[in-house]
Amino acid sequence: MAEGITYNFLWEVLQKERSSNALQLLPKNFYSDVREFVEGTKTDLGKNEEAEIQTGNIERLVSEIFEKRKQKVALYVAYKKPLPNPITDIETDLYNKMMELYVNTKLTGSKETKTQQDKLRVIIEKLPEVFLPSGSKIGPLEKGQLIEVQDKNDSKFLIDNSLCVYEKL
Repeated sequence: MAEGITYNFLWEVLQKERSSNALQLLPKNFYSDVREFVEGTKTDLGKNEEAEIQTGNIERLVSEIFEKRKQKVALYVAYKKPLPNPITDIETDLYNKMMELYVNTKLTGSKETKTQQDKLRVIIEKLPEVFLPSGSKIGPLEKGQLIEVQDKNDSKFLIDNSLCVYEKL
């Protein structure tokens, strides 16, 4: 069913992919249709030099389209955004595998190599009593006071909201 696939269509798809940071919408069966188009082109033109050049150009276009789209899928994973619909099955599988790898891989930096307890220093003048995401309370605290927080979500909350700063001891 490669009726809508032409060399010009593939060129336009590539240009749209190059000009936008978002994934362009493609039919679910885009890559199988392109495969049929390439096979049809090979049989229609026979085995001459012109057919080989045209087939090679089509394959390069499709390869570049897929490479651009892989980069964009990786960005969707990095920002934990859902893919737009419709999306090809190949790209959906790629997204799911990358998301699984992203979730299961612990990318640790120097901040994450600390002991079980986080040591945080209060950076605002006075910190009133605050309920943390774990449900525990903390405070009131004074500026510069060093505190230990057991829960990583609590530490993240305090740092992200500019209440405390990580203190390396």
